[in-house]
Amino acid sequence: MDYLIQPNSRRCAVTGKELQPGDRYYSVLLEEERRLVRKDYSNEAWQGPPAGAFSFWTGHVSTATDKIKPRFDDDLLEDCFRR
Repeated sequence: MDYLIQPNSRRCAVTGKELQPGDRYYSVLLEEERRLVRKDYSNEAWQGPPAGAFSFWTGHVSTATDKIKPRFDDDLLEDCFRR
């Protein structure tokens, strides 16, 4: 089953503060109205995952100098490997 998860909002769900390049953040998936919703939290506002969190993880807002890792379709990559 595929899930459509929103990209990083770059805004803290608690404070409304815009996350800046290099800032550490926490992301949480919550079920709201029978769908998964992503909420992002600044490092300062993070108090742990909220009740009912489906999943959570941490990351950092990329900077202009960060290398962008290419994304691959796993099935396509496996098919190319097998060929």
